[in-house]
Amino acid sequence: MSDPDKGDILTATVTSSNEELLSGNAVDVTETEGTWSLTVIPVDNAIGETTITVTVSDGTVEVKESFLLTVEPPPIHTVTLTQPRGGTLTIEPDGTEYEEGVIVRLTVTPADGYEFLNWTGSIDSIENPIVLPVDKALEVGALLQDIAPPLITISSPTPGPVVDQVLSIAGQVTDNDQLASYQWYRGDKLEGSLNPNASGYFTIGGLELKEGKNPFKITAKDASGNEAAEEFVVNWSASTLLTVLDSNTTVEGKIISFPVMLKSGGEVGGITFKLAYNPTFLGEPVFEWSGLLSTQTPRAWWWPRSLSRDRPCPRVSSRSAHSSCGCAACRSAWRHSSSPRSSRSPTPWATRLRAAWLRRSALPGSTRAASRAT
Repeated sequence: MSDPDKGDILTATVTSSNEELLSGNAVDVTETEGTWSLTVIPVDNAIGETTITVTVSDGTVEVKESFLLTVEPPPIHTVTLTQPRGGTLTIEPDGTEYEEGVIVRLTVTPADGYEFLNWTGSIDSIENPIVLPVDKALEVGALLQDIAPPLITISSPTPGPVVDQVLSIAGQVTDNDQLASYQWYRGDKLEGSLNPNASGYFTIGGLELKEGKNPFKITAKDASGNEAAEEFVVNWSASTLLTVLDSNTTVEGKIISFPVMLKSGGEVGGITFKLAYNPTFLGEPVFEWSGLLSTQTPRAWWWPRSLSRDRPCPRVSSRSAHSSCGCAACRSAWRHSSSPRSSRSPTPWATRLRAAWLRRSALPGSTRAASRAT
């Protein structure tokens, strides 16, 4: 506004035709360094039209100017959130519809074992959290990366040596996302895949252990490529161990002798020996078990029987011969002269043990057996 008459003072007034939309008190006309400005503030949440009239006067002449003001509601935009796998996506202020221009804050909180990578959908950014105005409809998601390896738990066997030679391995394999593979090894050799149920529990049974250390390993891999391995060693030693030591070379017609050694963590109820032989080279062998002293290693002998089973034994009068002859007389004498030996003796080898065949067969490829309760 301007006045051609120098020195005149201008005044301006403003009126509104719709006081419910725009009251007169909400209109302001100001002048700054010769520049006039008009400011109007409609009533909150009010919409509609009003005619604004501006009247300017210099005290002599009055001029009016009118214009139409239309107040419309702001656009409403919808913000749709897609919850990511491995985390939670939130928006502040909470809601789904926002007036255009409203500032919102989006935040992704990763679950354990995950990390945030980037936003997806309407937002192209790696910033988390992110603040932005809602100027259009938005569809927002996020991508998270699984960084945690699978978890392998071995419940059996427990640490320490085991007693049974046949082992069963039991455990559980789980992952925060999805398992892709699970296998088991014996030493460095891959034996096969596990058979976990829906909860991840698995069992491997019927494993025969070797004397000493038996290494095993369980491995697992998830869909994201994370790997895990659980290694353990099972120690097993036989509680009772019978060792046949090396025998000396024996010439024809001599006794075949071989020493044996027994180690036991408990009492031994009996021992049985079986001999598979060719009767062409070993005719009707007789077995004798002997342990003269508790400190000596017991020995077993096999030798050819030179007597016919139909002839009486020429040494039947000698009790010691009953253990070294296979005839019926000797077998009968041995059965009647031998007495049971206590299983509670301090050592299995404290006395001399004798055994004779109770059953014989001269058929080719036959197997002889001798046993003695201890």
